[in-house]
Amino acid sequence: MKLITLVENLVYKKGLRAEHGLSLYLEGDTYKVLFDTGQGGLFLDNAKELGIEISGVDALIISHGHYDHAGGIADFLKANSKARVFLKKESLIPKYNINRYIGFDSGVLPMDRVCFVEDRYDLNEDLHIVAKIPLKWPGDTHFGNFRKGAPGSQSSDYFEDELFLAYTAHDELSVISSCSHRGITNIVEHAVNIYDKPLNYVIGGFHIKDSSSLRINNIVKYFKQVSPNHIGVCHCTGIDQYSRLKCMLDVDIFYNCTGTELIL
Repeated sequence: MKLITLVENLVYKKGLRAEHGLSLYLEGDTYKVLFDTGQGGLFLDNAKELGIEISGVDALIISHGHYDHAGGIADFLKANSKARVFLKKESLIPKYNINRYIGFDSGVLPMDRVCFVEDRYDLNEDLHIVAKIPLKWPGDTHFGNFRKGAPGSQSSDYFEDELFLAYTAHDELSVISSCSHRGITNIVEHAVNIYDKPLNYVIGGFHIKDSSSLRINNIVKYFKQVSPNHIGVCHCTGIDQYSRLKCMLDVDIFYNCTGTELIL
């Protein structure tokens, strides 16, 4: 499986652009997936620059209902007439950071192409959507000031809409998260418990940019226990925290910036 980061906060490759957001393209022998869209149509521009045909994507997967991950859905649907759209129903609930709206326009979704995932869904024999994330370690979460619901009836957002991908080929497990509001350790632990395979890659935003040293130390301790071969952080992880993790972990850890290409 090939994984290419179409949109991320940082870019170093000539001809590409970056934004606060995330969009990952995955391509296997017979299946092509887009995981999140970033804020808008930038993923299309970068895909064109990289020679990727978005019209050929078989499935769009939305990790959660924030604008920087789902804001480009309308642009995707203009470029692709066949892909099913996978997300959790909870993603459609309005999202706020205190009083600032940070959701996406769910009215653009063609409901005849939407597949709501409740627990798990196998895209093929190797690539799986996992849509329930138990909070084994509540300390490794980032709920902050995020709220959900219509004005006047809002409640704290615990990100029941969040989902992630698991890739299980070659008798190994790779975990692909997007924002990890419910905690990267909770996400990886759940995947390991389901698939019971050694960890190859852990890819994604860890949402630890402003986290305490205690939370960082617990994440480091966990990764030392599960021993992934590679860790690729991005988006909401933060460069400072990436540097800390790189100094504290004796594994291959890298920043998964816009334009990065991996073979899982």
